[in-house]
Amino acid sequence: MTTRYAPGSMTAQAAPVAPEEAEAIFAREFGTPGRAKRLIGERDQNFALTTADGRAVMLKLIHPAEDPAVTDFQTQVLLQVERADPTIPVQRVIRAQDGAADKPVRLADGSTRRLRMVSFLPGRIQRGLPPSLARGRELGEILARIQLALQDFAHPADSHEIAWDISYTDRQRVVVPEIEDPHRRALLVEGLDRFDAIKDAMDKLRRQVVHNDLSYDNVVVDEQNPDRVAGVLDFGDATRTAVVNDLAVACAYNLAEEGDPLDGAIPLVAGFHATRPLLPGEVALLAELTIARMVVRVGITEWRAVRFPENRDYILRTTPMTWRLLEVLLRQSPRQQQDKMMRACDMELSR
Repeated sequence: MTTRYAPGSMTAQAAPVAPEEAEAIFAREFGTPGRAKRLIGERDQNFALTTADGRAVMLKLIHPAEDPAVTDFQTQVLLQVERADPTIPVQRVIRAQDGAADKPVRLADGSTRRLRMVSFLPGRIQRGLPPSLARGRELGEILARIQLALQDFAHPADSHEIAWDISYTDRQRVVVPEIEDPHRRALLVEGLDRFDAIKDAMDKLRRQVVHNDLSYDNVVVDEQNPDRVAGVLDFGDATRTAVVNDLAVACAYNLAEEGDPLDGAIPLVAGFHATRPLLPGEVALLAELTIARMVVRVGITEWRAVRFPENRDYILRTTPMTWRLLEVLLRQSPRQQQDKMMRACDMELSR
């Protein structure tokens, strides 16, 4: 597989950093002691820290293979959202003692990582919760507000390629020979063929910098009222791509597991459209782009599971359900899917 499909931070293993070392870095760079607890992360080393005065923060040590320009881009995205609309519930950058928003730090083994500190959002992760009308609509509204905050934002690294970007769904064809199950292999090919059919139409879509990863692992909900969104995490997959791709990612992680999967995403679509109106051409492609994101999900996770067998169970923990929902979506009428998305936005499908 080429590096265009899988950049180093997806394929290269980084040496783990002990919580004790994270505590030492925090004390040195932020001038106060804290207790660190390791958090699960796909690429970076993340730690929840509790300061001496009881404040909760998150320390992130960026994967060493990541381009420093991309790290700066992600930091600047967070700062831009805060400047444009400080009421959007996302993490806030906490500057080091020297004023740096992110910076290189030397580890005990002599290697260097870039450091970023952000605020910690209390609550529980959305994963495992059934779709909710109120939560879905609020989530759509928040995603639209993030887009509006970033509408005019630009950075030299904002067009860096992300394997998870729906725009590159066709690159999953390299994974097809590695899918052992013939039924799943056929589903992947069918999904890729569906994407190929819309590629020309995608060239006409609005583009901007977007979050690009509103999965249920990046949404925090209120512990006492899980229908309420407490915040959005992780701008690590932010990039410049189609506006509607960002929404399609969110749809793919809010599908109903029973009945019509798209029913789970409809409140989210309606909330987004009410806050930042979609164009008819974007809505017409939304269901197809949601399917494309499912193709990307199964493609990348199956590919990574082969290369990291020691972490296979964690990587594939949700993949069986993703395959099942992908098959359901592929068996539905594309026109009926289009019509459902149009109706969510109070539009009519042209006959």
